[in-house]
Amino acid sequence: MVSSQISLALLSGIISGLLSSLIVFVVVKYWNSVVVPWYEQRVYKDVPIGGKWAAEGVEREVPFVEDVIVRQKAHRVSCEIIYKGERETIEYEFDGEFKNLILTARYWTKRQSTLSRGTFTLMLRDEGKTLEGYYAGYLGKEDVNEV
Repeated sequence: MVSSQISLALLSGIISGLLSSLIVFVVVKYWNSVVVPWYEQRVYKDVPIGGKWAAEGVEREVPFVEDVIVRQKAHRVSCEIIYKGERETIEYEFDGEFKNLILTARYWTKRQSTLSRGTFTLMLRDEGKTLEGYYAGYLGKEDVNEV
């Protein structure tokens, strides 16, 4: 009799603990994915950078052009980049945040067979017409140092 009461109390404690953990998990997920982005969008006061951008530059003495499509939700930024070099075209994605005129993000290639990835920090300049800054990246096999 006492043993069955202890077992029942233990079982009800385990079930209530699991149920409360599940409820907390669902509420936190909802809060972070719905409420926080909604609130940030309502109070966002920074410069909008969403839309199409064009980038050009020189990497390893080879000129390149990039078409960039930026999506922005308050401070959160995501993007698709199409890199057009002399020898190849590569599609990249990035995500990051844009605060106080500075965009910090990480990027990666869409190709499963390539390991190219990195980070960059850009500052909005020229009255919102240009983003300038630096990147650090790993371009794949040619940059691997064998030990």
